[in-house]
Amino acid sequence: MDAMTTQFEALVEAVDQRLESIEKTSVPGFRQQVGELVNDLLEMYRMGFEQVMYYARSYPDLPQKFADDPVLGPLLMIHNMHPLSFEERVHKALDNVRPYLKTHDGNVRLLSVEQGIVKLALEGHCHGCPSSRVTIKTAIEQELMRWAPDMLDLIVEGEDNVLSIDPDDARRVVIPLSAVQGVTTENKRPKGWFQLDNITSLLPGQTHKSQLEDHPLIIARLGDEFFAYHDFCPQCHRLNVLVLITNDDLSASILECQSCQTQYEPKKAGRAVSQASLHLEPLPLLLEGHTARIAIPVAE
Repeated sequence: MDAMTTQFEALVEAVDQRLESIEKTSVPGFRQQVGELVNDLLEMYRMGFEQVMYYARSYPDLPQKFADDPVLGPLLMIHNMHPLSFEERVHKALDNVRPYLKTHDGNVRLLSVEQGIVKLALEGHCHGCPSSRVTIKTAIEQELMRWAPDMLDLIVEGEDNVLSIDPDDARRVVIPLSAVQGVTTENKRPKGWFQLDNITSLLPGQTHKSQLEDHPLIIARLGDEFFAYHDFCPQCHRLNVLVLITNDDLSASILECQSCQTQYEPKKAGRAVSQASLHLEPLPLLLEGHTARIAIPVAE
């Protein structure tokens, strides 16, 4: 670990401690004013990062270098600008830890990623052995928290309570936005706009999957049009199951549930092909030059 990374992590810890102290203060109006100040500063830096990422996209390798950087990467996650989706970051963390597990004749398999909850299964000698719990705590957990600090919970098949993450634990994120939001308001906004990367670069017939505020989504490009939906099947009530089925006529493409095979028409507001009463949940999507913004519900 280089000197800058060490200094950065020390600064993060100091910010956490200061925010924790602010949360405990009883001075009238103080928490509100500090929270508003911090949020204004974060918004200012978000705008700066937005410009940086806009110019970085002119250099194909640069956004990924930013993402891999131990200082820039976490900051991009905080501002929802990381070039990799939550699920992609989980995959990257597991790929990084697999060589270590293989030295113990073991492996890990990703079962699902739903609403910030990661479910895994240990394979080989890792499964059921006395050291499996230690393996999770020292290797998999650390790598997942490095690449996906927005993870809400980790469930390992065959293990009881291997890791239960407190979503209010501010120290698990690089700058505890949850703590900042707690200072300024008791409830979240009913709807939030979020920036998405790598959307305008989609080719006709391609899709992009992402997860924002525990809200899985799928964006499909059909011709010059983009369609965004909550990645949830109202027939079988499962998340992250939609795939785009295309043919030569892109306008006739459908979104199909991989679980129950129910088909939906993206160009008809997500209406089910065989049951008109079923609809996917469409999400507002705005394209502004090379930038895409999407509005998703935020839990009260």
